[in-house]
Amino acid sequence: MYKDYQSERAFYNAKIHGLAHLLYGEDAGSCLKSAVRQIIETDGGDVMSGVDPVSSVTALTDTQAKELYYYFLNSYKKLKASQPKGIEMMTDDQRRKIIKITKYKFRWPLEVTFSKILEFVPELSKRLTPWQIKQTKILPLFNQIKRLQADQIIKRLEKIEKKSKEQIEK
Repeated sequence: MYKDYQSERAFYNAKIHGLAHLLYGEDAGSCLKSAVRQIIETDGGDVMSGVDPVSSVTALTDTQAKELYYYFLNSYKKLKASQPKGIEMMTDDQRRKIIKITKYKFRWPLEVTFSKILEFVPELSKRLTPWQIKQTKILPLFNQIKRLQADQIIKRLEKIEKKSKEQIEK
């Protein structure tokens, strides 16, 4: 369960941050800080002592971090279940495949991935704000991709991958 993580706690910390971004988007940092602050206050901790102890999830105990992870996980599952089925948004498997190819096979930075996806499916730029485009916000972009568009992106990425393998073999 904790493959590729140094410890169980590192797993929970990483997953808490990831789920916070999925749930809250751009406000993930502030929402996560307020959630950590609320947990510490309800457990009787003193938030005001010394340096700001709630700057991250590392201020939580292992049990509190585990509880926060499961709370965020259940919230995410409820959010996914409540989304209308007719929209046909990109599946989690498609998202993982795009990330796997761009990040791990091509080793593209987020900016390149962002621009290539917009190059492959230019109509996505109409659904993003100018600020999101300028700041290359990949999460809002991924949230706008529909299932058929994701298939199109994956096919294009696989063609690029195939061509690069052919060039290496020559």
